[in-house]
Amino acid sequence: MNRSISNEDNDFEEISVVKNYPARFPTISPKNDQKLSNTEKNNDWLAEIQKFLKRISPHFQTKSICSNYWAVTVNMSDGVLKTAKQLPNWCIVVVVSHSPKHHMKISENIFILNKTIQSELAKISLFYKESLSLSDHLHTAQKNLGYLWAIYHNAKIIWDFDNIEEMLVNETILELLLNDQIESLTIPNHNGTFFNPHQYFISKPNFLFPTLHGVWSSQNLGVIHSLDETSLQSKKMSRNDKNHVKLIAPRRTFSPYDQQATLHLQSALWALLLPVTIDQKRSHLFRSYVMQRLMWEVGLQTAFVDSYVVKKNRNHQNRIERNLSQFLKEWSSKERNFIEFMKQLFISLSEHHFIEIFDLRLVQLWLEELNQIGYQFPKIPHKYSLVIRTFSSHLTQLNRWYLLTINMFVDRNVFDILFILDNESTKDHQLGDCLTKHNYSVKYESPFLFDNNQSTLPGYDRQQWSTFYMDRFTNSDYIGVIDADAMIFTFMHPIFSIFTSKDDRRIVLKAIIGENYHQDKMILQFNSTLDFMWTNRMPMWYRYETFQNLRNYITSVWNETHFDNVFLKFYENQSYSQFNILSNYANRFESNYYRVILNTDSQGAVSVASNRGWYIDIFVGCCQTFNVECNKTLGLKRSEEHLLRFDNSDFLVVNASEKTKRYYTHVYKYLEHLPSHVVSKMKQNCQLFVKKQRAQICTS
Repeated sequence: MNRSISNEDNDFEEISVVKNYPARFPTISPKNDQKLSNTEKNNDWLAEIQKFLKRISPHFQTKSICSNYWAVTVNMSDGVLKTAKQLPNWCIVVVVSHSPKHHMKISENIFILNKTIQSELAKISLFYKESLSLSDHLHTAQKNLGYLWAIYHNAKIIWDFDNIEEMLVNETILELLLNDQIESLTIPNHNGTFFNPHQYFISKPNFLFPTLHGVWSSQNLGVIHSLDETSLQSKKMSRNDKNHVKLIAPRRTFSPYDQQATLHLQSALWALLLPVTIDQKRSHLFRSYVMQRLMWEVGLQTAFVDSYVVKKNRNHQNRIERNLSQFLKEWSSKERNFIEFMKQLFISLSEHHFIEIFDLRLVQLWLEELNQIGYQFPKIPHKYSLVIRTFSSHLTQLNRWYLLTINMFVDRNVFDILFILDNESTKDHQLGDCLTKHNYSVKYESPFLFDNNQSTLPGYDRQQWSTFYMDRFTNSDYIGVIDADAMIFTFMHPIFSIFTSKDDRRIVLKAIIGENYHQDKMILQFNSTLDFMWTNRMPMWYRYETFQNLRNYITSVWNETHFDNVFLKFYENQSYSQFNILSNYANRFESNYYRVILNTDSQGAVSVASNRGWYIDIFVGCCQTFNVECNKTLGLKRSEEHLLRFDNSDFLVVNASEKTKRYYTHVYKYLEHLPSHVVSKMKQNCQLFVKKQRAQICTS
């Protein structure tokens, strides 16, 4: 059996807690966590920090030579001097316990953060004060001081490196990683929580999974790690300075990285903190697992590049920490504030003896000081987004079904309800303002220009084009696309209405055999007789990554430079379905994440919404979910089959009534855990609907 990261069992080493640290740990209980300071205190503290930096640091100036790019290491060396030459427009902070050798000529982009400066800063910074209570030889604590020093200077990017590394690239190559769009490989059909990038960088790789090359947005990258030159050379890696291999790890995977040659982008500067009560040789590995678990929640990913440095010390960063990774996979929290979410995770790590309470104290101070500096922490998005691409002219359709039924059958704390409107339309902005007041999410899309920017796509064509770009508007892991004239006819369970089962998290795609959209196979460049649109079942759920993967795939097979160039070649012929294209691609190339169920499958598949449905289905949903007006649906066969139907075709589900009852058993258990006032409001909305007391919104 293939393993996502290849290791020998004897290569595994448990993370051990170091016992020779000072006994002067904080006396606070981890469960009685202190809140962040008030605004007035923050301002006073920040003014003191800025006053200190203006006096001490030549780089805390309006015209600093290094702008917002920083590098951090511990102890001065010839390697640091060489790195400074390779990165002349980056500032390098070197944390030392003793002054460097007097004969070293230090360039102006290097700052020596010596013990005297650290001690003086500790009079202002509690993080520095607590860190300096540790041993001078504790490399991890010194690194943390350097990270915070760079962030004090408004660093946007931090290059984390070892002082004996030999850098192989210049800043031009390094800064290519900072573009809004980067060319990279990804693995569309990876299976598992662990991901080993090394196998994709050898000259003749034996890939476990196919790769896909294309252009990717860098907005969701948090950490970029340069792999080990020594290990790559041993696998006959060929280097090309003009075309470095880049690989983006799949979402929600663990890909261990160390503190040598790692780039932290602005969105993940919070993830720099190294634990200090862990064996120093394993601290970086612990950090990579824990911080990637936090990155899962905010949609950030790890990327890898071929070696930008020669590493003199190898840290075996590909070892699997089994106990820690299993704990992180199973851990969860309902907290929506990222700072509190991160604190909760570290409290749990302390309670399960992965770290000691001193690290918990440092995490609290680290977060507090980043917050006081004004660092913008990421927001935790909803895991699921229901997305409609619509226009102000669709308001009547929206008010007829969709806007009513989402308030009957959707848990708004779990699902984000997102409307995408035209940015150039005044009426769309008026509608968006109204929808926002009703607590819906709204995004605006600028027009797609072509013909030398003289023309825009007409309404429906633009709507179809937008569907291929749904990932631009939300960072949710799962995106459910639904039409403006669709209805949700029963409760949308966040697991059993989307996935195969609780244990099998493949997204269900309902299909029939047929070719009602003849251009689909021409666009995809492969034959398929599966039709997903003709079933009229909605929403169509997809992984976040599937949208970009599809665009890159189509761009590649059409031998074009951009997906939009391909779209302009086929959009005028209406004999295609954007949903068929997405679903057929997902079924063929991402089958580890999707499961197709045909109307001939006796097991059946659940749907909770439909395109152009029937009022009676909503009555059935209200009865089944909330026991509302059941006399109107008593004895109807539709009550047994409404979840399992495939519109426009017969279906062969065995024991439909039992399967329907099983689904609603899950619904009832879910509703038991919702606040009673939320359930009451949903039920009340159902009662108003069946009595035809249906209030419309945004009509004036």
